[in-house]
Amino acid sequence: MEQVYNDVVKNVTDMNKQAMESVLRFSRIAVRTQGLLARQQLSVVENYIDAGAKHLDVVSKTRDPQEMIKMASEINVELGEKLIAVAQESMDIGAQARDELTSMVEEGIEAAQKQAEKVSNATVKSAKTATKTAKKAA
Repeated sequence: MEQVYNDVVKNVTDMNKQAMESVLRFSRIAVRTQGLLARQQLSVVENYIDAGAKHLDVVSKTRDPQEMIKMASEINVELGEKLIAVAQESMDIGAQARDELTSMVEEGIEAAQKQAEKVSNATVKSAKTATKTAKKAA
């Protein structure tokens, strides 16, 4: 009977350890992803500030309205291209995080199935041992 108790305690301890490892792994993925996305946000802000500075430069140096519009349009096109690139990088970061989390969940399911099988086998073995012990005692 003591062995059954020890087996149960060991199984619960192993499951808790695996759960904590999963939480820590999830946290590492989340923190890394948030850091990468924060950098992307800073890049967007930098791009807007840069474009704003270029617009101010155009306004201060150009007196011809048509030339000003042309140059402002070029600045806006350049800004748009940069923002599209940042958006694509952000999507890639999200996709990588999604893939890592999917892998983590799949590994967790596989580990849970193995653990359930192990517990089931141990329970059957303990039940057989208890039955034999009960028969001998009777």
